[in-house]
Amino acid sequence: MSLLDLTSLEKALAALHRGLQRAQGAPDDEELRDAVIQRFEFTMDLCWKMIQRWTA
Repeated sequence: MSLLDLTSLEKALAALHRGLQRAQGAPDDEELRDAVIQRFEFTMDLCWKMIQRWTA
C-alpha cells in the first residue's frame, strides 16, 4: 500500500484554523462566519475522501 498524500488536507486545516482565528476577533461579522462554515465543510469533505482512500 502506498502512502497517502495529505498535503491538501494540511492546507485545508491551516486555512480553517486561520479563519477561526479571524472569526474570534470579529464575532458579529456574518460573512466571515459563513466563510468559516464553508471552510469547515470543505475540510470535512476532504477528510471523508481521504478516509475512503485510506480504507480502500
